[in-house]
This record gives sequence, structure tokens and C-alpha cells, in this order.
Amino acid sequence: MQSATFWLCQESLNAKITTIDDEVNTTEKFSFPLQEVSVAELASIREKNTPGFVLKKNSHYYYTEISAVKKHRVMPENVTSHMCASCRFLSAASDEDGGCAKVRAFSRNIENFKYITFGFETFNTEADVFIVLNCLHWKNVIYRPTRPITEKDKIALALFLDEKIGSYHDVKLLVERLSRR
Repeated sequence: MQSATFWLCQESLNAKITTIDDEVNTTEKFSFPLQEVSVAELASIREKNTPGFVLKKNSHYYYTEISAVKKHRVMPENVTSHMCASCRFLSAASDEDGGCAKVRAFSRNIENFKYITFGFETFNTEADVFIVLNCLHWKNVIYRPTRPITEKDKIALALFLDEKIGSYHDVKLLVERLSRR
């Protein structure tokens, strides 16, 4: 399996890729020039099923075809954090219930998310990547204090574990047994 690494040279607007073929332990470097495209052009490009890379920087989109890399999994090299990893909205729930449209869209089509101001995406590859580097929707995960376990929780746990529960006394015995583990 080959893997590919992207890094961005913002001065020259190139997407640079290193492929690594683990089977024969070789590497190969590619540099692809990025060209600015409109959202309409990008939609047309996506329909061609050709492997591509798109960089979003505010309301500008930069694209390059990456079909020269025959097989590739793409991993970012110089990206220190993917904002979604620590976002409290990382859920497929509705926006009203604390979710994110990007998640509901299976992390595709970066151009559809106005609140993502910087990031990149690969598409039509073996394993597409969608990396968010700046997002106006992002909120840090807040860890809530745990609440005490209620009797309903204990019963639900017992049922989840598919224990033979015949009475509330059986639930108490199960909870005691589990708490000693």
C-alpha cells in the first residue's frame, strides 16, 4: 500500500506529495501546481471522478489533479492539529442539538461550509481526507462533571449486559459484583 503526504507551499501555491510504498520501501516526491477555481468549476471537476486536492483559504479555492499518484492514502505532514478533533460539535446531530453539517455530509465538499475558513480536502482517492485548520464554528470540548449513578442506570446496565434479572435485588447483586472488578 502506498501512502501520500501533502504539505503546502503557500508562496508558490503548490501541493507537494511524498508517496511511500511500504511493500518495496521506496519514496517518490511530486509537486502539483494549484490553480484558483470557482465553486461551480470545482463541482464540475468532482464529477469527473479524477483524484483531486482542493485547498480552501477564506472564500478562495485552489485545486490540482493528483492522478499521477496511482495509489495513495493522504496524510498531512505539517498539520499540527485538525480542529475537528477537539470540537464539541463533532457529531452528526442537527445544528440545534449541537452537531455539525460537515459531519452529516460525511466530510465532503469543503466549499459547502462557509464557517471553515482554512483547510483542505482530497477527493476520488482510495481514502479521502478532509482537514480543517481554521473554523468559525469550532468550540473546545467541555468535559461535564459526572452525575451519580441512578437506579435506572443500574437497571439499564444490567439489561445491556443481558444478565438474568428477576428482581430489583438481582440488580443490586449485579452492581455490587461489577463494582468489585
